Amino acid sequence: QDGRTPGMTVPRQKAQEALLRQACRNAGISPHTIQFVEAHGTGTPVGDPIEARALGNVLAKDRPADQPCLLGSVKTNIGHLDAGAGVAGLIKAVLALKHGQIPPSLHFRHPNPEIDFANSPFFVNTELSPWRAGATTRRAAVSSFGLGGTNAHIVLEEAPRVEPSGPSRPYQLLLLSARSDIALAQATKNLADHLQRHTDTELADVAYTLQTGRRTFGRRRMLVCENVQDALSALDPPDPRRLITPTREPLERDVIFMFSGQGSQY
Repeated sequence: QDGRTPGMTVPRQKAQEALLRQACRNAGISPHTIQFVEAHGTGTPVGDPIEARALGNVLAKDRPADQPCLLGSVKTNIGHLDAGAGVAGLIKAVLALKHGQIPPSLHFRHPNPEIDFANSPFFVNTELSPWRAGATTRRAAVSSFGLGGTNAHIVLEEAPRVEPSGPSRPYQLLLLSARSDIALAQATKNLADHLQRHTDTELADVAYTLQTGRRTFGRRRMLVCENVQDALSALDPPDPRRLITPTREPLERDVIFMFSGQGSQY
């Protein structure tokens, strides 16, 4: 789709190819390193062959013969979500990268005869498949083609392996905040539930995330603890002797104009 075809919904191969190449240039990667494509997948006799040819012309170049590209579309699993279709495909691709597994595309029995799968690097993934790491980092691409040229294509890459954190101080400060007392109580319960499920977690990592990865609100709670079990003993059930819960109401403060120069006596 590029808005120049006879109809607003008619796909155009050249526009799709240009989009794919631009996305790969923006990502700084070679197209042949993409191992999985979450396709737009209209399921129509016209749209699918055009999309497959565009993908082949871009992704097949310089691709090693032993490096196929899996093809799928979440529409076969849950139907067409209209404006949300691309977001669903993005979520699927991100989860596939996270878990190292590619979900199946359901109900695929026979390929569209207009798609030359035999002479392309693509095959449709019809069962849950392990995503084996190859010579390059796992990479996926997601296509979502809209009306009149509102096309989107994104390249995804698996996150780098997180190195284990180093040693920390013997005691940790856990901080929570929320907009209301009810929300603060729920946040306290959520933290306790998480620690209960992940007793082997590094408490220093939890403390760091709570302090640097969260917004600060008026209702606040803090706890000094030594390890996960010590934290759970104070969080579940909440121990008011150890959980410090101050309230900081927003204040309307006056504006002060300060001028540089002399006047230190003031």
